[in-house]
Amino acid sequence: KKVKCSWHNLFMSAYFNDPLYRRNIGVLFVKNYKAMFSAFLEDDKVRDFSYCIISLTVQLFTVPSISIVLMTEFDALQIIFQQFIEFYCKYVKDTNGISKIQNLKSNNTMHKL
Repeated sequence: KKVKCSWHNLFMSAYFNDPLYRRNIGVLFVKNYKAMFSAFLEDDKVRDFSYCIISLTVQLFTVPSISIVLMTEFDALQIIFQQFIEFYCKYVKDTNGISKIQNLKSNNTMHKL
């Protein structure tokens, strides 16, 4: 837990002090989101979200200058939504055991969501 606290403090101090670091951290965050999200879900011991790296999502996407870059240049929303879809596909099934989300994807209706 101390290591996670230290990383969190390092990220937060770099994030709030320098706009260039904010952008760079945002880009690295989006590029590594899939791995971080998966690690977060697999770590059943951590439930203190205040020091979880995934909690940086809010800080990154509420700064307009950074969020615009991440969304337009790095498809941040697509990456985040894809992780949620992949995660929930395992659990949201119809009565036949077929993923309802997978049915939406195969029917090409995801763009309407």
